[in-house]
Amino acid sequence: MDDYEGDEILGDATFTVNQPVIFLIGNANHGLHVGGNFTVNSNFLNYPDIRNGTIEFINGDRADAHISNIGSNNNLSIGYLSTNKVGTITLDQDVNITHNAHFLFGPIKTSPSKLLIFNNSSGN
Repeated sequence: MDDYEGDEILGDATFTVNQPVIFLIGNANHGLHVGGNFTVNSNFLNYPDIRNGTIEFINGDRADAHISNIGSNNNLSIGYLSTNKVGTITLDQDVNITHNAHFLFGPIKTSPSKLLIFNNSSGN
C-alpha cells in the first residue's frame, strides 16, 4: 500500500448505512487511506462490507485515530489493515482482521474488551 492507490481522506472517514445495500470499501489492491478516525454507523452485519477491503491509516489531520462502529451492530471486520501513522490508533470495540495486517508505524491500542482479532486463516 505504499503507492497510495485508492481513495485518500486526510481527515475523519465516517460511513453511515441506513439500509442493508451493497456498499464495498476498498479491495486488496486499492484501499482507503485515512488520516483521522475511521467510523462506521450501521445497524446491519457487514454493511458496509470491508471484509475484503483495505484500510490504511496515514498521517493526516489527526495525530491519533480511532476505529469505531457506533451502530447497534458492534461487529467490525476489516480485510486488510495497515498502520502508517505516527500517532496511536485506538480500537473502540473488537475489530476482526479477515486477511492480513501490516504494521509500519503507529501502535494499535487495545484493551481486554476491545481486541484486534485475527480470524482463522488470516495472514496466509
